[in-house]
Amino acid sequence: MKKALMVALPMLFALLSITAGWYFLADKQQRHLLSYWWQDWQRSVERPTESYTLFIGSSSISRLPESMLNDCKPLAIYGFNNGTTENIRAYLANTSLQNVARVVLYIGENDIAIGEPPMDTAQQVIDLVSDIKTKTEAPIALVKLKYSPAREKFHSGFLRFNEAIDKHYMGLSQVSLLPFDKLTQQSLYVSDGIHLNMLGYAGFTHLIGSFCRRTN
Repeated sequence: MKKALMVALPMLFALLSITAGWYFLADKQQRHLLSYWWQDWQRSVERPTESYTLFIGSSSISRLPESMLNDCKPLAIYGFNNGTTENIRAYLANTSLQNVARVVLYIGENDIAIGEPPMDTAQQVIDLVSDIKTKTEAPIALVKLKYSPAREKFHSGFLRFNEAIDKHYMGLSQVSLLPFDKLTQQSLYVSDGIHLNMLGYAGFTHLIGSFCRRTN
């Protein structure tokens, strides 16, 4: 037994060292993925029957203030700074969503802002929602893209995306559309003109809270 332990410990140490090295060499998005999968695993072990609201998407999600989301708790906020649909697809590939009570998804703004055709992005988001529906029967809130002041040249693309999403999900009960596109005033954004300030988040979380209350 002692001999086996002496053999196993160096192997375990080597494995942990390799994992830690990969973690620190990985880019920020990969580190986010590892962190979110780890949190999922911890939740499954420590609170295996707890249902929760999953928030997933780009930086508009990662910046969500938990203190404004009391109607949705318990919750998990999984946001990717500069995130695209590929980040969400990578996360979904290795998670079960077993105890998710509801999902709030915001993604697509960065895809269009880096030059992807809006209709391609819309189809990718529709495919992501389909992937989520294969893993859970929980209601889904798909957030329409906001018209941030600093991205005015992309507003026509955001509009095409939002119109495509509207058309696709019209009349479908499992997917709700949250009108984030109505928060257009410049006073709702921080100085970068892309991200919401606290007043803006008060409006956004009001929409989210209404969804969570409807689906309790």
